[in-house]
Amino acid sequence: MSKSLRKKVVKQQSRLAALDLLGTPTTSEVESDGDSETSSVLGDSVLPDVDESVLEDDIRHCVNELGEKRASSREAALTNLSKLMRHYYCGSFFDNNPSAQEALLQLLVRLVRKPGTTEEAVLAARAIGLAFVNAGEQSDSEQESLYVMVLPYLKQVIKDSNQVELKCQAIDTLATMTFAAASTSSTKGALDYLYKILISNASQIQPDESELSTNDLLLVMEATLRAYGLLYASVFGQGRYSIDDAWDEWQSYVFVQGAMPAHLDLLESKSKDVRVAAGENVALMYECSHAPKNNGQSEDTEEEEKEDMSEYEELDDLIDILQRLANESSRRVNKQDRKEQKSAFRDILKSVQTGHRPKERLKLGRQRFVFRGWAQIIELHAFRSILGAGLANHFESNGLVQGVFDNSVDDDDSDGFDFSNVDSGVEDIPESELGTLESTKSMNRSKHAK
Repeated sequence: MSKSLRKKVVKQQSRLAALDLLGTPTTSEVESDGDSETSSVLGDSVLPDVDESVLEDDIRHCVNELGEKRASSREAALTNLSKLMRHYYCGSFFDNNPSAQEALLQLLVRLVRKPGTTEEAVLAARAIGLAFVNAGEQSDSEQESLYVMVLPYLKQVIKDSNQVELKCQAIDTLATMTFAAASTSSTKGALDYLYKILISNASQIQPDESELSTNDLLLVMEATLRAYGLLYASVFGQGRYSIDDAWDEWQSYVFVQGAMPAHLDLLESKSKDVRVAAGENVALMYECSHAPKNNGQSEDTEEEEKEDMSEYEELDDLIDILQRLANESSRRVNKQDRKEQKSAFRDILKSVQTGHRPKERLKLGRQRFVFRGWAQIIELHAFRSILGAGLANHFESNGLVQGVFDNSVDDDDSDGFDFSNVDSGVEDIPESELGTLESTKSMNRSKHAK
């Protein structure tokens, strides 16, 4: 047997083994149009109730199609697989098929590393994050093990790819799977990794053969800031440390290690989106340092803490920058960007100056939730982006998503609610599924207890 033929045989055997673990047939069958309409949810534009067996069959079919030779066929399969995992909670599939999640992740990693097209790699990277969100009832140690398995390959893509869309998606996926599967220690490691990207202005992830353009670098920086904010909220938000530990940890992390100075520099970025993302992270860092100490304490104690906060040398400079951004009038910034920037930085400035916690309201079915503070809102926005129209379905069954809502207030009284549309960057969220949002940012995942 020739060397090339031997490689093909090994590759095919690997694929067959993975598909066998997923309970998937190794060849595709042609379905009639009628069968497709009655036994699949992939063609639906809305989110109907779906039988669990139909959902599992659709997942198996998608996975089987990942072995097709044509890149376009694999791209279609990845698109459909991601749609299933976004719109429906697929944890029972992984629970019912031992080792299925690991086998699927191995297939997806292979497609990210050696794709036929950039689009295929982007879709595979997105599916990796969704596979962790849909993990099912696996133990923390099992999820951590899978996380450790995938992480090096994502970092390699972030470092080596010269395609900005893939770079940004890999960063998003890294944040998603870290939030879903990593221990607190591993999450802090991911924060350090993202911090190094921020402090180097992404120079450490420039591909060797060609440099990214200025505009591409700004997109990478925005994705990194969003990822950093999500993971920072998951570790330090919601009073997840004891009062003294939270305060000491925050001082060390933000000022000694340099997280705050890195964000201050990015407030001067040419990109409005980078400036806003950096500003929201600044407000988040201040909120996380003081919210645990304020719980259950008197107004006098709160005033003392505000005085403590003002002792930082950086605060005066920070407030000056935030005030300027909140009142931007330069004609060098277009009118729409000025409007969005002013709105964002007025909330950010208010939080830093007064400790004000912004509020956002969300309706899921008949339930209304109030998210208070930057940590809650940043996590909510992340999952709106990750799951889109499937957020409501995941809220019903997915413990990870339910954790995002744990510290929000379920408000049964709709009087006084002024629901207005807020652009979350998700195009396919129907109002009937997600309701509407007001303005400004929760979760209480068990990660902090690991």
